[in-house]
Amino acid sequence: MKKDFRKDKMLAVKLNVSAAFHSSFLKPMKEEFRDVLNKLSFKKPEKKVIRNYDVKIYEDKEDIIEGLTEQINHPVLFKKTVELCLGENIKKFIDVNFFVG
Repeated sequence: MKKDFRKDKMLAVKLNVSAAFHSSFLKPMKEEFRDVLNKLSFKKPEKKVIRNYDVKIYEDKEDIIEGLTEQINHPVLFKKTVELCLGENIKKFIDVNFFVG
């Protein structure tokens, strides 16, 4: 698989993780994560940012906190996210991983 990425000049990195992201295994820590997020400052996004668990566009701080919290135990809807972008005439995609810790 790495060869395919290199051929297309893309980088693939194997992540060393201690838990299964986007799965029910992380559900018990959702409220603790929400509490941490509530202590952070968020500005309204200047560009369209799409929540990957329900394919909605973030509007404000509450949306951001809800989206980041809910993605913990929901699958990433990548295909639907790309379809929304194409429907919104968005041609540039940037995948951002958010870590608190």
